[in-house]
Amino acid sequence: IGEGEDGAILLSRADVWALAGNVMIESVGGPRLAYKVGRVDATDCAGQGERHVSAESTSSMDVERAFVEELGFTHREVVALIGAHVLGKASKVHSGYDGAWVQRNDRFTNDYYVDMLHVPWQRDTETVEPFGERTT
Repeated sequence: IGEGEDGAILLSRADVWALAGNVMIESVGGPRLAYKVGRVDATDCAGQGERHVSAESTSSMDVERAFVEELGFTHREVVALIGAHVLGKASKVHSGYDGAWVQRNDRFTNDYYVDMLHVPWQRDTETVEPFGERTT
């Protein structure tokens, strides 16, 4: 946002979104995260859809391909990103799941991972309707 004396953009829109994410994590009790500027904004989303994991995917290889190989995240960063399920809730129209992933979804905790390890679950393929739309 804004320009420096040499005309360079000081904060890109992508920088602002990353900063907003860091502020949100800290505001719900999470750690203070390092922040660097220099992200480049995209002019459109063309070609980005194939970089995402399909909502129907159950393969860790799909997660590896999309997040590590295509987006350049480290495995540690992917784990942190998935852990964000502890905040907020899902909407059936976007994810096929409706509601909070954990009981207390307003604090930054490891409850999502605790549930994944200790709460039994089974995918119901009989009643799950197709959901969402691919971006490609």
